[in-house]
Amino acid sequence: MRDPHTNLGKALLAKLGQGGVEIRSSSSRAWASVTFSGARHIFTLTLTGSEATKRAQEFAGSITWEEFEVARHLVADIIVTHADYGADFATLTVEALTVKA
Repeated sequence: MRDPHTNLGKALLAKLGQGGVEIRSSSSRAWASVTFSGARHIFTLTLTGSEATKRAQEFAGSITWEEFEVARHLVADIIVTHADYGADFATLTVEALTVKA
């Protein structure tokens, strides 16, 4: 459970609630500055069901203020970079930066 990418994905799913949500794709790459090291993450999340758009919009509107638990890492930055809404679905692209704590 030390992999920040896996842990962050699980935390995103937990914040979106139960049912009708999945990670369609994800990627991670190492990142470092002069003083910190960590990783950049991209997740494409799909929500389905009659409340999908509402849930996705609420999540997108509050994500930058949310705290995420990622073992031995801090979520330094997180944002929804793309959103697509339909009648019974929503797709979100979430990008994040984690740094080793």
